[in-house]
Amino acid sequence: LASAPARVDLVWGLKVRELGYFDFFVQTDVEQMWDFDFSFGPSDPWAQRSMMQMVEDLPDACVATPLGGKTVLHLYEDWLRQRQGSYPSRTWRTDMQAFLADTSNKFPRPWEAFVLQEGEVRAIKIIYELALAADAHIGQALPALNAWDAYVHDMNLKASVRADSAWHASLLWVRVEAQNGIVQSTATVICISVAIGFITLAISTRDIVLSFFAMLSVSLVILALLFCMVAVLGWSLGAIEVVALIVFLGYVFSFNLHFSYAYTHTPDESGKTSRWLSTSGTASMMRSEAVSDFALERRRRTRYAIRTMGRSLVSSATTSVGCAVFLLCCTLSFFFRFGCVIVLVSGLSLLYSLMFLPTLLMLCGPVPDKRCCLDCSCLSGAAGIDDGEDEGRETSPAAAADREGGALPSSMEGHKSCAHSGDGPGPEGAAVISVGPGRKAGNGVDDSQSASSDSNAAKQQAPAKGPRSVPRRDEGVLEAEEV
Repeated sequence: LASAPARVDLVWGLKVRELGYFDFFVQTDVEQMWDFDFSFGPSDPWAQRSMMQMVEDLPDACVATPLGGKTVLHLYEDWLRQRQGSYPSRTWRTDMQAFLADTSNKFPRPWEAFVLQEGEVRAIKIIYELALAADAHIGQALPALNAWDAYVHDMNLKASVRADSAWHASLLWVRVEAQNGIVQSTATVICISVAIGFITLAISTRDIVLSFFAMLSVSLVILALLFCMVAVLGWSLGAIEVVALIVFLGYVFSFNLHFSYAYTHTPDESGKTSRWLSTSGTASMMRSEAVSDFALERRRRTRYAIRTMGRSLVSSATTSVGCAVFLLCCTLSFFFRFGCVIVLVSGLSLLYSLMFLPTLLMLCGPVPDKRCCLDCSCLSGAAGIDDGEDEGRETSPAAAADREGGALPSSMEGHKSCAHSGDGPGPEGAAVISVGPGRKAGNGVDDSQSASSDSNAAKQQAPAKGPRSVPRRDEGVLEAEEV
């Protein structure tokens, strides 16, 4: 069934009390919220001209026509002309009393247009019929409301001082302003929440790029939720939908924030939790494979975040959906829509936090310590010799295996250059490596028997200045310390 057309009342002579921010418990249906405007004087001819001009110059954007085809002011003007009078009337009070008492006029219910007090007209109401239904969509009604606001404001500025306080009212305007306020307040709350979430994640992870990616995922979840509510389910953004959206807004943030925190606090190969990229490996490898290291590091961190948080996020979403299933069986619209929002929020949050965000981080996620990968000057202490000098100096099988593998254990960083005691390759400058007590050296001689002879030879061949290296073996890793 088609809805009835909406109506707009154009009023002079009344003042309406506006509620303040703290008037929460005012009963508008019991207390009198209006009073007479004593500055309104319809007996003034200039005030009558101002009122007639306002009802005649109504623009098309207001999409309104007078109820019955003519306003009460036009009917009053016709009544005066039939009696050889003219508008504006110089004898307003007596003429208006005669007009209201005349039963032959075409306005049978004058009390709908005039408010009388002791025979004096104290307020006038002109009724218009809109070209919009009473349940018109906010997209259609809001432009009409703005057109009415602008028109009445401009005409009040041009009107006489005795008729410059006109205002308009409609039940359609009440609904439109309420919906528009809900939409604007919801957008404001979402923007504030995203800003707070960005700041919180940036402080906890110390990474602005990662915080931006997480908030991008949150924003997409909110947009997808609104699309499902408005376009798919056909809901209008009313009080129920907005309350449900705001209540579960924090649930949307929880998934992405936990995943981002796990990404940036991924432990390194040694098991130590650190947000900095590991610098293990030789300097040549870091120089030549910096870009591939970034991709591998992103994948490693993403896999760790999925393994760490994936099960928890899936369990949380499953629990929420399981609780909301019972709400879907309710007959009240409030509980049914509340349950639908819970299911949508859980599903979309899980989808974006475990699919969209990991994909984005694997493609272009931040690697925290980019400086150590791009600028190898920080590795100057970790590589004391050039790659060309490695040959002939590492005589142990463990050292050769490390060189062939392209990486050294993290405990050997900064100590590789100290494993050589000679000035150059050859028998006289060969490295002296301790292989532990009771074991044989590379030449088959017990190390305890050759220790004194090797020490004397080293003292004779060593330069006069500079530190000497005393080899030792610590926990199965080759190291050397300057003494």
